[in-house]
Amino acid sequence: MLIYRQTTLSKITMGDLVAVELPDMCVTGKVTATNPAQGTLSFVPFACVRRPDSGTGFGISWFEQTAAIETIKMGENGPKLQRAEDSEATVTYPLTWERIAELEPCVEALLTEIQAECPTEWNYFRIWYGYKERLSELVGWDREKATHPELRSSAAYNVVYHKLLDCLTGRLPT
Repeated sequence: MLIYRQTTLSKITMGDLVAVELPDMCVTGKVTATNPAQGTLSFVPFACVRRPDSGTGFGISWFEQTAAIETIKMGENGPKLQRAEDSEATVTYPLTWERIAELEPCVEALLTEIQAECPTEWNYFRIWYGYKERLSELVGWDREKATHPELRSSAAYNVVYHKLLDCLTGRLPT
């Protein structure tokens, strides 16, 4: 799955997929050239997400395949730039709970905490929400740590999510 992460112009190369965030819209496209010295980025736009004046919802516009190359000036106060990354590219083998716990011991600590919980039908969702926020800092797309990039995948997130959820739901009174 492609995810977009904020980056700088110096880290963008020809062929990268990017999202350029402007005040009222976000345009995605494929980079054709960069000029860091002049602070410019050229790309072929694919789609544009616009925020309407009303502030509600959004609209998506698709560009023709023959869309003209757009060149924009980046800068300190200019548009924000994000580069697409394949979140699953680093996963070269099936991830197991044991392997994930070995790479990120904090997930084992979360499991131990959940095993000590006494959920009821009244507090179950509040308890789970707290753990869900914490697990997304350890595995999945929101993981900030650069070590073990395979933990920044949806595959790692799914393994941990289901292990913790199964443990918590198994502790509900019958």
